[in-house]
Amino acid sequence: MICSYCGAEIKGGKFCSECGAPIVEAAAQLEPARIDFSVRLGPDKYYEKDEKVISAALAHHVFSDSGMVILYVGNLYSVFDSYFMFVNKNEIVFCKINEKKPDTDIITRVSYTDSRLDDFYDTKWSKLKLKEEFIGFKPQKISAYPNNWIVAFNEVQRLRGKAFSAPPDKKAVSMKHQPPVSFDGLNISEIASMFGKDKIKAIKYVRYKTGCELKEAKAFIDHGYATMNHSPAQVPETTVEASKSLSKKDRIKENKANGVACCPKCGSTSLSANKKGFGVGKAAVGVFTVGVLGAAAGGIGSGKVVVTCLNCGHRWKV
Repeated sequence: MICSYCGAEIKGGKFCSECGAPIVEAAAQLEPARIDFSVRLGPDKYYEKDEKVISAALAHHVFSDSGMVILYVGNLYSVFDSYFMFVNKNEIVFCKINEKKPDTDIITRVSYTDSRLDDFYDTKWSKLKLKEEFIGFKPQKISAYPNNWIVAFNEVQRLRGKAFSAPPDKKAVSMKHQPPVSFDGLNISEIASMFGKDKIKAIKYVRYKTGCELKEAKAFIDHGYATMNHSPAQVPETTVEASKSLSKKDRIKENKANGVACCPKCGSTSLSANKKGFGVGKAAVGVFTVGVLGAAAGGIGSGKVVVTCLNCGHRWKV
């Protein structure tokens, strides 16, 4: 007899000698000898195991034997909560682990005989249907691509002796045909504070958390960064979109208040400064602050310096 909680072999008794869990009647347990664990219901990549994930799960007592793991879905983070569903030979384990805060771990073990596993994943809408009260946390926190979920779902049904669908067709389960990804649980302020100016890392973080496509993650980050109220420490620069949204008068007023040189006509900070007689190629071109513009003008000489706005073409002398 095999313990449905820790996978240890039990010779007798009402409780497991290894973990102390109550023993389920033999008739209700799976018979591992009758299951061919070498069968692959999808590409082998879905069954690859990251040693860091396995080591972390062992350290947090998610299971006691790594050899019991068939596959898993989820992602491991070093400083954040990591959510997984492990499909083992003797049970399914839903867990939340945190390498920095192990006292907050949540580990829920589910026997293959549990009827709630009959239809726990909606293959049409790519959604885990189990309730939070059952697994201990919101199901959508386990992030994975739809193909990974379908393979895991089919594997679970196979182990339960239930009917399962054919291996996923990559074209049929294309991300383009999936419903919009839910970004529930993501806090743009926290993401901005974690990654600051590095939008690339922020986008990668969103993709890992939601399983969405690159363009969806980019749109989420761009919109979030443009609309949230950042402090100067959080948002490195004023975005072009935000600048354009201001009226010319307000833009000029704001630039002057911040000590930024700008065109007195349109408020643009894209300026070219050059002494009369100098070619544009020899001029200082770009976005200048007052100090830089002054230094450029002083370095050119004592004569008049002509500044040209690269946005509207307006010219004036300084």
